[in-house]
Amino acid sequence: MQEFLDRTIVRVWASRANSEHDGKGVGHVSIELLGADNDNHYISLFPKDLTALRAITHTIPNKFHTLEEDIRIEERPPEILLCFYSFNHDFIIEKFESIKRNITGWSVVGNPLKMEEFWRTESCASLAYKVLQAGDSRSLLPTLKDDSKQAAKGSPWLFRSPSYCSELTLGALVTSPDSFAKVLKQMKLDELKKRPELKDVQYEGETTDLDSNNTAWCSVM
Repeated sequence: MQEFLDRTIVRVWASRANSEHDGKGVGHVSIELLGADNDNHYISLFPKDLTALRAITHTIPNKFHTLEEDIRIEERPPEILLCFYSFNHDFIIEKFESIKRNITGWSVVGNPLKMEEFWRTESCASLAYKVLQAGDSRSLLPTLKDDSKQAAKGSPWLFRSPSYCSELTLGALVTSPDSFAKVLKQMKLDELKKRPELKDVQYEGETTDLDSNNTAWCSVM
């Protein structure tokens, strides 16, 4: 069965602030597309020539890595590796190529307000979120509408507008590889619920400890 599936691999290297994993730095997220037709792609955004002055002035150039470069720079394999089989690779690649044409640099906070006409920097996590969103044919990514309700709770009435809360929630989601990792785990559980036949599909090194109670799903694989 596996040879007939388009596999989307999401790797997360935890940050040094991660409470569950022994990470380093600010963390990192990458996406690998393994097509059933052997059309493979790797999506990984990194800063280049990072200096204190560039960080202050938001003028950090970007570069794109291979998987081998990511592992060498991070000095370890990813702490989290999840495989999905419900994303449209053509749409992901189309979105990635569009971002590559317009990006002006790297930023640790990415582009949380999606102001592409003014602010065209991305982080590794914001890039990963946007390309996955483009290929999300089965609605695995959390909806901003639902998350906005949580963001609005306890907020002053001035900040309860759907547009404000949506941007706030998106910003919180995509600026942190650690936060994104939690979302990815829930997405994998949702995919297994929608497509139970995937429980028998295995990939070497894939993370199986998914739910909040630390219950592995390898028992059904």
